[in-house]
Amino acid sequence: MQVTLPVEVRYAETDQMGVVHHAVYVVWMEAARVEFLKRLGTPYHELERSGIRLPVVELGVTYRAPASFGQVVAVSCQLSGLASRAVSFRYAVELDGRLLAEGYTRHVCCDLNGQAMPLPETLRQVLEGARAPRSGGQRERPVLRAPGTVE
Repeated sequence: MQVTLPVEVRYAETDQMGVVHHAVYVVWMEAARVEFLKRLGTPYHELERSGIRLPVVELGVTYRAPASFGQVVAVSCQLSGLASRAVSFRYAVELDGRLLAEGYTRHVCCDLNGQAMPLPETLRQVLEGARAPRSGGQRERPVLRAPGTVE
């Protein structure tokens, strides 16, 4: 399952160069992830009310092209990984089919005290049904490297 959220770039989201500030993409990714869970019938506020938190423990974003004030970008979110205590998502930000940025987040399931815990079976089943199909040989999430390093 993939959820795509249209987002109109606000003036406050741009920097002195007139393009969207890099930190804003992370906020958009979060909005798409919250919408993803909502469309699964598992709104995030209900998870928290039931004693479950999914804090971000890993995050990566690769920027490909800028977005500007007034444009409407499409922010998509897919589940990319599921483990006993963790869940991963991947994201794409596009403008008219052109990739502007892509990213990933990894979350560990925690109780309200911040202690890691297994994903509850009901949540696991819902997420399993929404898992994105894996394409042959592709990584679950990109590995970001410093400039000049070789894999």
